[in-house]
Amino acid sequence: MQNNNSTATPVGSDSIPARRKTLAIMVSAVLGTAPASLAAGSTLEEIIVTASKRKSGLQDLPQAITAFTSDDIARRGFDVLDDYANKIPSLAFARREPAGTSVVFRGVAASGIQFGTKPSAGIYLDEAPITQAGLNPDPRLVDIERVEALSGPQGTLFGDASQSGTLRIITNKADPTAPSGWIEGSAALVRDSDDLDNEVSAMLNLPLVRDVAAVRLVGFHSEEAGYIDNVLTTNRPDRWRDNRIAAGLPLGERFNNADQVKDDINSTETTGGRASLRWFADEDWTVDLVGTVQNTDSDGFGDVNLDVGDRAQGRFENEELRDDWYQLSVSLEGRLGNADALLTGSYFTRDLSYQADATDYLHDFDQKYDPTYFNGEYYTVLYDFTGAPRGFAQQQEDTERWTAEGRLSTGADSGSRWSGVVGFFYSRLRRDSLFISEVRDFSDTADDANKGYYLLNYLANSPEYNPNHASFHNTGSNNFFFGGYDQDVEQYALFGEATWEATHRLSFTAGARWFDFDQEFTLQQGALLEGDSIDPQRDFLNNNETSNYSENDWFPA
Repeated sequence: MQNNNSTATPVGSDSIPARRKTLAIMVSAVLGTAPASLAAGSTLEEIIVTASKRKSGLQDLPQAITAFTSDDIARRGFDVLDDYANKIPSLAFARREPAGTSVVFRGVAASGIQFGTKPSAGIYLDEAPITQAGLNPDPRLVDIERVEALSGPQGTLFGDASQSGTLRIITNKADPTAPSGWIEGSAALVRDSDDLDNEVSAMLNLPLVRDVAAVRLVGFHSEEAGYIDNVLTTNRPDRWRDNRIAAGLPLGERFNNADQVKDDINSTETTGGRASLRWFADEDWTVDLVGTVQNTDSDGFGDVNLDVGDRAQGRFENEELRDDWYQLSVSLEGRLGNADALLTGSYFTRDLSYQADATDYLHDFDQKYDPTYFNGEYYTVLYDFTGAPRGFAQQQEDTERWTAEGRLSTGADSGSRWSGVVGFFYSRLRRDSLFISEVRDFSDTADDANKGYYLLNYLANSPEYNPNHASFHNTGSNNFFFGGYDQDVEQYALFGEATWEATHRLSFTAGARWFDFDQEFTLQQGALLEGDSIDPQRDFLNNNETSNYSENDWFPA
């Protein structure tokens, strides 16, 4: 439990950010009311949180909850997960690049970025989960009411991926009492960069019918300057060069990355917005409709090669990432007798794609085995790219998710020693992912000079190794490997917990959860892909299977 002048108490000292800003300028134009960044309060303020699925004061909850209010977010300059994650006890996170975050509570984690793993911590935007193993979206904290972090199992309160904890981002909703708005901008110099960080954001709140209905519009655009340079470098030497010469095999020519050299390679642009409608249907019922969109484009990645210089890398292929997602949600909240009721539903969709240099990765494969080894029948070397491979990897992932949740909880004004919550949760997720690895000029080398392509082509036309050998496309392909990983997951849950307050200082809580989980997972792997999607009838598939997994059970908590 943490509360200190409306902030969650930080643990330890602030970390030094990777992006060291030496000068910052901020301007703000105020329309009607001040933005959150200008709000100031000198009195002790009670923080009301909904982490327990009931509105409660942070001091009144016996749980390990950290909460940041809108004032905290503005005052500390929180924009993305990196900014606030290290202020949350027991939370750890890892970031591969933009759109590649993993959140872990109490050290309980599935493996990082993998296909089909189950995350142990849930990420929620308002009342809807946006969790994705190793690749969680990172909503920008613009016009946010509160961030809540709950450590420990939350299975009796949350429906998705909350075995170790839950992180909630709660947006500001439309206010029908008065119009308001703000515009805010910032700029900063970044050490080791020739560019500026800059951001502009705005909010406009308009009552449609005073005290009854209103809309709230939020928009933002940020440009984060790159500070990593892609410097001139040459590919690594071939350890099998002498063997190739002795065997009369042509040698792959060494090359450099002159066509990819660029300063400040890891710049990122993020654009997004949110539109919300709030309607007070009557004294007891409120309807909220919220749409959120966020698009991220990164020109390169921030990985470095320690052997080429400080804040530098040596990449031979273009690297980029694009992450586009949006969420639509509707909530109906009110009173049923003496109970608080909530019914909510959401639709989430995401298109994530990236391309990354794979030259060093392919070189490691290439150097594992002597390409001149012959077992008396055929060459057995699969990983041969003539000693000088240059290539890239790509991934395209499309996600679509529907969720619904309903719950009843005792009102804060019940006056009883008993309190509790019961609810249901439903989710349907569909995720299609395609990963490919390409080698430049893989198919353009004569078969007798490229044992890797020769062997793959042989396997693709063999009835023993390829079920599609009779219909195999037999066109030149630079594809060394591809993998399709498609998931269809449907889950239901009933949950609830009850608390008895024995005294003002002692209470007892018990809960339970029942769930039904069904997953269909399709795995398709092979090589020599003909196009940019898998054709089950014409491509070389050495693995093509669909598995189904179902489980239902209940557990006390």
